[in-house]
Amino acid sequence: MAKNQLFLDIRPIVDIEFTGTKHPLELFMHDTLRSILKLQHEKIHAIIDHIEGFKKEKCSTNDDVQNFNYIKDFLGKNNGIKQQLIGCIIGIFTENELKYFLENKKEISKRITEMVIVRYLSTID
Repeated sequence: MAKNQLFLDIRPIVDIEFTGTKHPLELFMHDTLRSILKLQHEKIHAIIDHIEGFKKEKCSTNDDVQNFNYIKDFLGKNNGIKQQLIGCIIGIFTENELKYFLENKKEISKRITEMVIVRYLSTID
């Protein structure tokens, strides 16, 4: 249990007011995923920036949808990299969070991928 508390203690606080419907998946995204994404931001950025064949300049357009789709398609063709990115997030889960993830793996993996892409795009030069 000490490891679970350590995982919770190292997470940054995300000051975003949650106005969702309080569905368990939305709460999980807000309470767990957002803080872990913030904690792991530099690692995620480094992984994406160093993917062989990834063209960061293709994300420099003013078209957010085009940029998002480029990375989403790229990760769709590079499942190993996508799994690395998801692993960066689930490696910081508590036991209960991991249990919830495993029960909802498909949906949460999809959401993690989307959130990683949005976070990456929000910080590129």
